Amino acid sequence: MTRASSNRVTNTIDAGSIDLDGRPHPVTIRIDRRAKRLIMRIDNCGCIRLTCPHEKDVDAALAMAKSRRDWLGSRLAEMAPPTPFVPGEIIPVLGRDRLIVLDPAQRSPAILEPGAIRIGGGNTEFVAGRVTRLLRREVQ
Repeated sequence: MTRASSNRVTNTIDAGSIDLDGRPHPVTIRIDRRAKRLIMRIDNCGCIRLTCPHEKDVDAALAMAKSRRDWLGSRLAEMAPPTPFVPGEIIPVLGRDRLIVLDPAQRSPAILEPGAIRIGGGNTEFVAGRVTRLLRREVQ
């Protein structure tokens, strides 16, 4: 994926994965001309994100990630496990806990209520997507 603007060009590369504690964690490298140095981050899903200023720095970025396995492992251990968006799960939204409720009689895909997120339809297959779209609308 390449994105260009007036003075910024970025390119994202899938760089495979790094094995930490017996589990593979995906690695992506973003090449950003405005970056001044190599940057390593871990997103909420446990994916390792590397940013480097130039394509010639890709090997150095991968070497940095592999040499810092201990740091990556400790950061991943500190992260809370992701909460699945399934009926019956309680998730925090805008400072309040909300119960995800599947309501087959509801026509609207998703409604945010004071104590719940009410999902329409009887099919649990679409719950996660509907909750995600509702949350994105609420934070915009």
